[in-house]
Amino acid sequence: MVYKVLIVDDSMTSRLIIQRCCQIAGWNDAEFIHAADGKAALEVIHSRPIDLILSDYNMPMVDGLELAETLNREHFIPGIPMAIITSANNETLSSKLTALGVVQVFGKPITPQELSKLLQKLDI
Repeated sequence: MVYKVLIVDDSMTSRLIIQRCCQIAGWNDAEFIHAADGKAALEVIHSRPIDLILSDYNMPMVDGLELAETLNREHFIPGIPMAIITSANNETLSSKLTALGVVQVFGKPITPQELSKLLQKLDI
């Protein structure tokens, strides 16, 4: 099975780094779909099946929190596991995101080892 991973970040460089970390973590044959913000991510999620969402928190248009809120409200979470990657990681934010169904909140920069642990946790 080819897993479909949606990577959401307003920085193309960050999206490519996250994709490379996934590949190093063992997802060499996954299909990676990129979105530049939460609004674009919602368009992708509404148009095709996705197995995992890896999203930045701070983005224009629709940020990671708004994306998680929308996915929760539309019942995409917990069906699609979602992780947030942020430089603004703190206990309050983590608690808020976890309450919405986000499975993991990572600090930046993310490492292949952290992603590998997430994939094991999700049994993907």
